[in-house]
Amino acid sequence: WIELPELNDSHKIEAISKRTTGIYFSPGIFEMDAMRQAFFKRQAKHFFDNEAEQQAYIEHAEKEYLEATVTLKDILFNSKNGTRQVNKDCLVEKFEEASEIVKNVTLPTKLVYSENLSQQTGGKVYLKPENMQYTGAYKVRGAYYKISTMSEEARAKGLVAASAGNHAQGVAYAAQKFGCKATIVMPTVTPLIKVNRTKSYGAEVILYGDVYDDSCAYAEKLAQERGSTFVHPFDDLDIVAGQGSIAMEIVQELPTVDYILAPVGGGGLITGVSTLAKMLNPKIKVIGVEPAAAPSMTMALASGEPVTLDSANTIADGTAVKRV
Repeated sequence: WIELPELNDSHKIEAISKRTTGIYFSPGIFEMDAMRQAFFKRQAKHFFDNEAEQQAYIEHAEKEYLEATVTLKDILFNSKNGTRQVNKDCLVEKFEEASEIVKNVTLPTKLVYSENLSQQTGGKVYLKPENMQYTGAYKVRGAYYKISTMSEEARAKGLVAASAGNHAQGVAYAAQKFGCKATIVMPTVTPLIKVNRTKSYGAEVILYGDVYDDSCAYAEKLAQERGSTFVHPFDDLDIVAGQGSIAMEIVQELPTVDYILAPVGGGGLITGVSTLAKMLNPKIKVIGVEPAAAPSMTMALASGEPVTLDSANTIADGTAVKRV
């Protein structure tokens, strides 16, 4: 950036537009023409005062984007060396669909600038207040999107889920919206307020086990016995897509985001957020944060595969998971 003023105007426009499309290239969001063009216009006004230069920038940025689209799609979406790869084009569409559908049950959680944390870190820190959702957490996103993808037959069989509290409320609330029955298995140590809130949405609550993993094993057994549909809290693509809608909102509101920090319990949130964030902007760094006494993701990364911890003792009950 220091060298830019030394360039002539045409080279400056080209350099800035290359930098912009390189940073903010999105195979999903940017294919929405109005959003992409509005973004380029904002950037043009930021970099240039002259209208002619602004227009030149917009045209060049659009050209760079279109060329990048063709090149990156060839790189990202095709098979290589006979190895099957995830169709990222379809994956982005799934995230986009989830982001629209979850709006039926979520409240807008605009980013809140934290002056205190910004002063402590020397950077600009924003908080995404998902605790302000009607169910008290982001989990309703994945639960509602998952249930929306089910057939009427699957819903009619009834839903069974396991949770330490937040997924429980999300599934119970979403099930109520779709008019289907839900049974939630929760650890015996679950805070009473979460148990009561889950019941208030019309769900049957069964207390079983000391931690989530015990409850999950029982819930899967119960679903099989009843012939019900099991809704996993994190090991499910639809759940992940629903949670990933958070990243969509962050990037839309703060396109210049550098880092996203997300809590890690079972891994559903950070999987959705990191997958979509990296597809929208590969330069975004996503950092997972988990309790020192429940390092299920840390151990899994060290081992190269999910491992089961001996215990997961933490006051943060939502992240007390033995196995990601």
